[in-house]
Formats: sequence, C-alpha cells, structure tokens
Amino acid sequence: MPKDTRKSLTSRSHLRSAQVTTGPGGADTVEEPQASGGSGPIDLVQPQPQWRASKVREDSKLAKILALQQYRLKQEDIKSLPFEKRSTVVAGKKRDMYLYKERDVERKAWERYGGPEGFEAYLKILHDKHVEAKGTRAPFVRPSSYKISGSNVPAASQSARASATKTAKPKASGASLTVDKAATDAELARIKQSMQPWLWDACIHALDADIEPTDFVMADGRLLRRVRDRLGPMKDALETTKTYPVCPAQALPPSASVDKLRAVLAASPCLPGELDFGADVERLTYCTCYVPYEIEWYEWSAEYLERLFAAILEVVEENGLGETGWATVRWEIYDKYAKTFGEGIKYHRDGMIWGDKGAEWLDGQLAGRAHELSCRAKCASGLKFNEALPAESVEGYRCVGDGLYA
Repeated sequence: MPKDTRKSLTSRSHLRSAQVTTGPGGADTVEEPQASGGSGPIDLVQPQPQWRASKVREDSKLAKILALQQYRLKQEDIKSLPFEKRSTVVAGKKRDMYLYKERDVERKAWERYGGPEGFEAYLKILHDKHVEAKGTRAPFVRPSSYKISGSNVPAASQSARASATKTAKPKASGASLTVDKAATDAELARIKQSMQPWLWDACIHALDADIEPTDFVMADGRLLRRVRDRLGPMKDALETTKTYPVCPAQALPPSASVDKLRAVLAASPCLPGELDFGADVERLTYCTCYVPYEIEWYEWSAEYLERLFAAILEVVEENGLGETGWATVRWEIYDKYAKTFGEGIKYHRDGMIWGDKGAEWLDGQLAGRAHELSCRAKCASGLKFNEALPAESVEGYRCVGDGLYA
C-alpha cells in the first residue's frame, strides 16, 4: 500500500512583518518579504558570527520532517548535513527515516536567520501571530530547547480575547475540567454503543496508530506523544461505519466451493521485508508513481485475482449472494486483504476523513471510476463477478467505507 515520502516544505522567512501561513504539520511560517530597492531576500547572516553555545543536548537527533518544521528550514538548507538513514516496513509500507544531529540543524537555522538571537526573534514573531490567529490552545511548533516567553500581541487583541474568554469561556476549575471530561467520555460511550464492536476497536486503533510529527514533544530528555482528541474523529467515524454491513458471528461451514476459496486465500503471499521491498514477488504486482511525491505499494497480481474471483464465483453459484454464501464469506476476503497489505479503516487527518481501501470487498456492484480502480476490473472473472452483484448506488459509487476511496 502507499508509502508516503512527501517532502515537507516551509516558506523562507525573515524578521520583517509579513503574513503568517501554516505549513505542513502545523508549523507557522511567514511569506517572503522583499528587500528594499531589490528583488532578492534580505541576508541576515553575520560574516564572522560570534554566537553563544548551543543549549541542545549533544546527542539529540531529529527526524528530517521535524528538523524542517521546528527550525523553519527548507530542504536545500540541510542537504549538506550528514544524516543517519533508518528503514522499516510498517503495516506493509516501506518507510525511510532520516535522522540529523539537532545541533547541526540548529546551526543552519542560525545561519539562515542571523544567529541565535535572530532565530529566537523570528520564532517570537511567529508565536505571536500564531496566538493572534489560533489562540493559546493550539500547539505552536518549535524546537524543545526554545521557550517562548512574554507576548507582543497587540493590547487591543489581548483585551478582546480576554473579554470573549470571560463572557463565553470562564476559566476552567478542576471541577469543570472533570465535567468536560465526563461529558466527552459519555459521548464516546454513546458512539461506542452505536457501532459494531469490531469497528469501534478498528477506529480507535487507527487513531492511535496515526502518527504525525507534531504529536511529539521533548520533556526531560524524552520524546513524549501528545494526547489527541478522539471525540471529533469518532463522531465522523459513526457516520462512516453505518455504511458497513453487519459482520456475521460465524463463518460458512466447509463445502467444495468454500474450501477452494479458502485454499486460494491461504496462497496469498506475504509482502517482502524492508531490504527487499520493490522486488518481484509471485502473485503480487509492485506499483510506484509520483503525485508529485513518490509512493510505492504492492497489489495482488492479475493472475492471482483471476483465481480468487473464479473461486468466489463458484461460491456464489453454489450458495448464492445471501447470508449462506457471498454475504458471509466476503468477510474472509476482507480480513485477508487487510492482513496482507496492512489496510483496513484509517483516518486521514489532512482531509479529516475516514477511508477503507479494502472495503471494496464488502461493497455491491461498482461502475465508472470506482469500478476502474477496483480489483474487479483487473481480470475477466472480476468483471463477471461485479455484474453478478446488486447495485447499491445508482451511480455505481463506493458505498461501504465511503470516504477517501469512494
């Protein structure tokens, strides 16, 4: 399934007042100002800097995306720095991590923004604009060794925000925080009761497994993960999960056609490890594309899908499309697909949307673009199987797990 190697870019910024924007991962940046009397950027680098010693721990390292976001750098700023590459495969996706010495990254930020004082002043400007636009509750992305104190937010804005806070949001006491948490827990409990148990567990797991750079903070020399809000995503999940059919309590009993289908599923190959990711694997097809970043993944090959759909058609011919046939056995294919490719229901925070690539195995007849992108369009038996299914959408759109992949 896709390996996301997007490059995290931020705008080159300087100390002059300019419009603040939010970059990838929530890091605020400032649009490029122009130097007086020219079109190039202002050069703030001191010719022979006499800078203070770094406060960053000597052994501290940062992943590339954190380095760019926290220190407001561009990739070209750190391209000359040495780094340590670590690769791993997580849920079927090959991920490369590039670790830099934080002191090296900090030095580049000092060079870019005019020394430690210039960088601190720039962070202060961004922080004040961040507070002005988003308030104090939204986390401000910064290096852990840089503390932002005081505020240069205009007094009028501070007064207006304080007035609004007094009117609409009184200062929370321990009791009110307890009430808020109790209300949230009660709402989550209500949502849980409205979901199939396996879907609740899958959604909670998806939220816990989804990691972003801004989820982490340094405290006492340790990298800690922030506690994320679950209520908003789970409210959305309640709507998405309503599209799923009820999962049967028991699997189909053995029969000639069911046993054949299970044998084909048992022959599904495993994904290669990180060192061999991209190699040819029997019954799998390796795919890659740039959109504009590189993604690479594996799919079941057309030859394997032909065998799989032929076996599915035999189950349908013997047992029909109802609970004694396809409506029950489809869950075994859904589970095998999810296990093989690390798929399943997922929450995509960029678009604040739930999606489930494997849910096509639970869906009805597809048409148009949804059919073209499905496994059914890759072989003759898949086309025949799709025609045998009832249409659950007039337009032929994806219905189950409707979201990113619909």
